[in-house]
Amino acid sequence: MDLLVTILLWKEETKMNVQNTKEFQSWFEKANHIVSTDSDMELEFKEGKKYIKIMTRNKVNKDMKSAYGFIDNEGNVYMAASWNVPAKHTRGNIFNEDNGISCVGKYGISYLK
Repeated sequence: MDLLVTILLWKEETKMNVQNTKEFQSWFEKANHIVSTDSDMELEFKEGKKYIKIMTRNKVNKDMKSAYGFIDNEGNVYMAASWNVPAKHTRGNIFNEDNGISCVGKYGISYLK
């Protein structure tokens, strides 16, 4: 087997699936509670190659979505710069003591302070 293929297979096998961790599940439930309280919005997520995209979705019209934030495979939480691109700097991490929830707001991931 080619060395490059071996390395790529190893990277894929060792890649952590953040969305399957209890920390991600906890973060997602808490963030969804913050967003959906007194609102017509709820969160959903979609796994990509580098990031998990977190989106808000209208409960009534499910086609109305907007980018909320991103989480990478190391658990870093990013603000959304656009629909497909995270901001450059992390805002929190789901593996920290606060579960990364301190950067979560009703309308998106917080700006840097």
